[in-house]
Formats: sequence, structure tokens, C-alpha cells
Amino acid sequence: MVIVLAEVMSHNPREVVVPVVGGHAIVTILPLLSQVKPPCSFTQKEIEYLTDRMENGGIEVVKAKAGAGSATLSM
Repeated sequence: MVIVLAEVMSHNPREVVVPVVGGHAIVTILPLLSQVKPPCSFTQKEIEYLTDRMENGGIEVVKAKAGAGSATLSM
């Protein structure tokens, strides 16, 4: 998640912090984009892109691992 945000923000991922509440995927994850550090604002298009990537991040990991092992532990 931090890497995706850092890409959109054009920052080093080591410098980006995003608080998250809830679970780890789909509708249970709630990234607090208004609390991202360093402070940043996003366009509506960026928010939609980030939301999709964050909600489906676990699925991306499972696909990348070809179903071997836990996506949660890998993230």
C-alpha cells in the first residue's frame, strides 16, 4: 500500500506513512488518506486508483504467489 501511495505522491516509500483501520483487503480495509504523511492531496481519479489497488492488494499477492502460502503474511 505504501509503495502505491509513494508512486502516486512521487515520494520515496520510506518517507510515506498511511494509517489504516480495519482488515487487510476488500471492503474491510480503510486507509486514512487524509492522514497520509507527508501531507498530500489526491485527485478523484487518484483516489479511485488508490482505493482499487488497496482493496485488491491481497488478491494481487495471492496471484503473484500462485496460491502458495499466505498473502497476509507475505504483505
